[in-house]
Amino acid sequence: MNDKVIKCFYCGKQIKSKEDLITAAYFIFRVKPYHSSCYSKRLNSLENLFLGNQPLNGIWGNISAFLSPLIVLIVLLRVGLSWIFAALILIIGILPIALRLYSYYKFEKPLLR
Repeated sequence: MNDKVIKCFYCGKQIKSKEDLITAAYFIFRVKPYHSSCYSKRLNSLENLFLGNQPLNGIWGNISAFLSPLIVLIVLLRVGLSWIFAALILIIGILPIALRLYSYYKFEKPLLR
């Protein structure tokens, strides 16, 4: 049985299934869990300015986690940049993977048990 309770950031109620879970980055680095219905309510609110429009645990979250490092690698190989700019671009490219992995291990994996 699942011993970790995952609560919706919007309504505070427990999320019981992975199918009802949507994770989103809030202020870029803070990943928050939502019920699917709460997430859609949140998108219609004014707080959408700080909430990403695409869920981290959806198909677009997986695609961006896969493609962004590849695109960054291509840019780094094609364009000659100083090491400071190259490091910043590399961090930006790794961020979607880090957010996706964090979302999976913190919120999705406990719901699979």
